[in-house]
Amino acid sequence: MNRKRTVFLLGAGAALDWHNAPTTTSLTNFLKCAGPKNGKGEYITKYIFDYFKDKYTEELNFEGLIDIVEQCLQFWSTKDSSCTIANSLIRPDDEFWKNTIDYKYFNPERDFGGDRQQTEESKFFAKLLINILDGISDKILGYSFLYV
Repeated sequence: MNRKRTVFLLGAGAALDWHNAPTTTSLTNFLKCAGPKNGKGEYITKYIFDYFKDKYTEELNFEGLIDIVEQCLQFWSTKDSSCTIANSLIRPDDEFWKNTIDYKYFNPERDFGGDRQQTEESKFFAKLLINILDGISDKILGYSFLYV
């Protein structure tokens, strides 16, 4: 594998011509149909996207989805009332969490070394965030390298 170019992911508003690289829309659509499914058979990332798309101030894309998952992780990692998601619309007993969190998605011992200080919910969102970032990285890698 020979490196053909260096890629910098600048964000959804970047105006550089990527020459057939993944677009904001393609990355967003990819992430909505990736990862674990909830009890209703929906992709969890799509459920999160659909839940927040009308509540977001701007058009929701892959960056906004990452932000929401980070806020969900923060929500379950801290009792800090300054968490954006906590202040906006979701309580710990909200139906949103039941349709989002899948405890079978991760193995607490394998994925987190048995860290007992994290809640199960925060472990779920940490794993989901890692997999989202890995998915984006894979899409960018396919553009960054020329396979020989």
